[in-house]
Amino acid sequence: MPTCVAVLDGCVLPVYETHIGPKSGLATQAFAGRRLAMHVEEQPSPSASAAEFVKVTLHEDCYEGYASAQDLSRLTSADSATPSNTPAATEGRSNAASSATDYALQLARACKGYLWGGCASAELGLDCSGLVQLAYAKGAGWWIPRDAWMQEKYCTPVARKDVQRGDLVFFGSKERATHVAFVVSCEDAASLSLPTNDAAALYYLHCSGYDMGRGGCGVDLLLFDENGGSSTTTTPPVGASLGSLGIGKPGWSRSDSTAHSDDSLGGVAQRYARVWRGFGRIENPLPPNTRLW
Repeated sequence: MPTCVAVLDGCVLPVYETHIGPKSGLATQAFAGRRLAMHVEEQPSPSASAAEFVKVTLHEDCYEGYASAQDLSRLTSADSATPSNTPAATEGRSNAASSATDYALQLARACKGYLWGGCASAELGLDCSGLVQLAYAKGAGWWIPRDAWMQEKYCTPVARKDVQRGDLVFFGSKERATHVAFVVSCEDAASLSLPTNDAAALYYLHCSGYDMGRGGCGVDLLLFDENGGSSTTTTPPVGASLGSLGIGKPGWSRSDSTAHSDDSLGGVAQRYARVWRGFGRIENPLPPNTRLW
């Protein structure tokens, strides 16, 4: 049977995409107190080579990847039923969503930048779904799936008219979500010292990469017209010096995701508006060691 171990206090364990380790890319991270199962009969010995990588499954979200055998040899055995290093689960969906959003705002203030696979520490960097998962885990004591497409599938869909602070907004292709953000309030944006000029807009907090976004955390807007289309405006990234807003109002069709204005006007928010998929709501925490897909 796989051995269940605990990540040592103060240690963040990198988990990679494949058995070749860092060359394959970071898949996720395990912060202190998380549980995992190794796909070997015994723990690696202390003399294990750093070049050896062992397949692991993280207990809380059933996420798989490969960790260094040398790192795993330094971990301590633990009962798989022992809770992770997270607060007690918040009672009630709305309370959990509010607590997670509050924590996400704290993470955004401290985030050092975008890191593909980052989900353990704002200081080390986060990716979009890592921000959401870490905020729910540390802020509300709720575990949710790891990746954006998994989080979307786990959510209950929400109509635009019913969207609330703490709901999630998803972006991506027609096939699946590739980006996720927290719906936040105008007041939340103001609390980050970001200029706000449209209380009716839908504000979202996210950690975006370099191709589509800003390489870190920021707040952007979705503006919906009466015909169900969307126009957008973008604010500066969290922690940047504030200037005038870059405003663009492209006509955007939900049916074909085609923008009808110059891409230079809308910036980050315009690029994401083109691939907006919809909204979702986390209703319940994910039971530990549950494989959904």
